Amino acid sequence: MDYQAFTIDATIGGYAATQEGNYLIGAADTPVEGLKIEYLGGGTGSRGTVSYTRGMASVLDNMLGSFLESKGVFATRTKIINEDIADINAQRDRLEERLEAMEERYYSTFNALDTMIANMQSTSQYLTQQLASLPKISKPSAG
Repeated sequence: MDYQAFTIDATIGGYAATQEGNYLIGAADTPVEGLKIEYLGGGTGSRGTVSYTRGMASVLDNMLGSFLESKGVFATRTKIINEDIADINAQRDRLEERLEAMEERYYSTFNALDTMIANMQSTSQYLTQQLASLPKISKPSAG
């Protein structure tokens, strides 16, 4: 019997289905999407139970979809890595600031010591000149 002449309202597992000839096809965006069941006729009411399992490609598609979604494994891991990179960059910036401050202290200390040594050399030269200009003291002769 050809059922194309009849239009039926049907569901598959409680989800809408469309009729194409002798077939019921699960509606888009439902868990039964893509399921195609041949209708062979009979009275009204339930026609029985259909069980099916998703194939490996469907399972893999769902798994990859969960990995790639905006809150999936890859997005979460990428976010954590980017946060780690930002922390490392902040640590590097703080280290650079500390090194620059340390370098400035060393330059200041070096310049202060250099000035102090120059003053000491000047004082040394002055004292050498003053001592050289003192009269010579001779030892009394014994005798």
